[in-house]
Amino acid sequence: QRHGSIASDPALQYALGRTFFLQGRDEEALSALQSIRESGQWQVKGDYIQGVLYIRSKDYETADQKFKQVLSSQEKFRDSDEVAILATLAVARLAYELQKWGEAVDYYQKVPETSPYFGDVLYEMGWANIRQENYTAAKQNFQLLMMSYPKHRRTLDTKHFLADLEREVGHYDEAMASY
Repeated sequence: QRHGSIASDPALQYALGRTFFLQGRDEEALSALQSIRESGQWQVKGDYIQGVLYIRSKDYETADQKFKQVLSSQEKFRDSDEVAILATLAVARLAYELQKWGEAVDYYQKVPETSPYFGDVLYEMGWANIRQENYTAAKQNFQLLMMSYPKHRRTLDTKHFLADLEREVGHYDEAMASY
């Protein structure tokens, strides 16, 4: 059934676009979400999903623009903070993949410590710092991950990697203690 016949209600357009998105019907999802003409929570949520769709199609510049539109929104709604955190993570991860290490770190640092994704942020920010050859900052990220999130899925790998990092920068005693 064609979604063009649905009333111009932004909530319905968003619901339709999200449904298509979840079904993997990307072109139809994008069409439905782009048809939201009223600003508000549905536009913000729709922009986030559009960003994901643009990543899927490897249009990283447009994806980045969509996520940054989400971040520039002043709209407040029930889950606006969650959507903003996810958009911030998306921009950081996209910058990392495009080898824009400094921008990635800048966006990772915008994720609040209270976020349920903060353990992942510390891990990913550590790697972005390594790519910038900022080993001190990377070490701090990894140590904070291990102290704050001892049961995080990356903690054990991080402990081994941190020992390797200590060895790499010539801190052999610290490396041996970590192994």
